Amino acid sequence: MNNLRHYFTLAALLSFAGVTVAAAAPVTAGEYKLVVSHGAPCTITLSADGAASAGACTDAQVSHWRQTGSTLELDNGTEVFAVLHNSTDGYAGRTIARNASLTLTPTSQTAAVSH
Repeated sequence: MNNLRHYFTLAALLSFAGVTVAAAAPVTAGEYKLVVSHGAPCTITLSADGAASAGACTDAQVSHWRQTGSTLELDNGTEVFAVLHNSTDGYAGRTIARNASLTLTPTSQTAAVSH
């Protein structure tokens, strides 16, 4: 019985490690829909060189992005604005200053999910 418990524990840990590695897929540059708290969605563009353009997103003053391990960080050049993690539709997290919820969804997925 004790060996069986060790087997299941090891199997669970290995499964979790596999999911963690799979979740660390690279962030792709492109256009995303950004929603801060329950505000209206706006468009943010992530460039391949790490620049970010928030356009008309008044709730998100960001100019750079970077992937650090399995997280995506948005910043304004001097401080981190938000830290996001992979979610089923894109990325989800919280802003640093206000602790507001934040979601970032690729524009192509947003169109597919809304129908």
